[in-house]
Amino acid sequence: MRCPKCGRMNDDQEMYCTSCHAPLGNTSYRPLPRKKSRRKRALIIIPLVLIILLIAGIFGYRFLIKTGCLKVTDMIFEHGRTLDFSDIDKNKLPDALKKQPNARILVEEELKDLINSSPIGKLVSVDNLDLDPIIDEIVKDGEYEVVKTQVSWNRCRVTIRTSNTDFSKILETLTQVIKEDATASDSDLREALIEQFKGLNPFNKDEEDPVDWGSLLLDYYQKAKEQSPRMEKEGVITYGFEGMNITGWTIIDYDRDLIRGFYGIDIPDQIFDSFMGASNDKEK
Repeated sequence: MRCPKCGRMNDDQEMYCTSCHAPLGNTSYRPLPRKKSRRKRALIIIPLVLIILLIAGIFGYRFLIKTGCLKVTDMIFEHGRTLDFSDIDKNKLPDALKKQPNARILVEEELKDLINSSPIGKLVSVDNLDLDPIIDEIVKDGEYEVVKTQVSWNRCRVTIRTSNTDFSKILETLTQVIKEDATASDSDLREALIEQFKGLNPFNKDEEDPVDWGSLLLDYYQKAKEQSPRMEKEGVITYGFEGMNITGWTIIDYDRDLIRGFYGIDIPDQIFDSFMGASNDKEK
């Protein structure tokens, strides 16, 4: 075999030229690939897997906490809409609700006081009024929206926006609607007053209560509501749990404005103190 470099003839079995030592045509240079160390690869992969699992665990834990406190928030406002807290553990309720878990009775008493102090209270006996339809009308319009949720290892802060028709403005509008209706010759109020005065006649014993003032007030309430603005409030509920029981949530702080906005009533702090206990509001 002739050497491609120097031209010397070599035996066929030679792999390199006997003269210049150049590689002959029956051989080639193929460098062997370097083998990576399995140990070094494991040292990189194992910590990476642990970091991924740690991050996934943190996000999973935060997701469970967030889901839990949002579920409690929904439950609170749904109970607030029905005003019935009978199925909640009494140990978690304020003193006023422990004695009477159906808050509709308390709300009805407040409404009767308002009506009794109004001009209508001089015409009718509020004790005979069926105010359930009006209470239903108030609470059904209560709305809430979760704005933001902040989670730590054992705390959850939920920022919420609540709104309802401004009840104080409804009372103002209601008075105006009644005044306007009272001057109309064919108004329901005029007819009701006539019937009421008939019922007050000592010689007319046919009907003890000739007018359904509850239905009439509901009609006026609905008319006044259409002309009244909405009240909107924003605040925070802070939940906490003890140990690792992430389902045993407890309210440790709340903004009273959330309740005011949900019912559309600017409830004084004195009522909160007597009804819900000491203030949990943080200083702003």
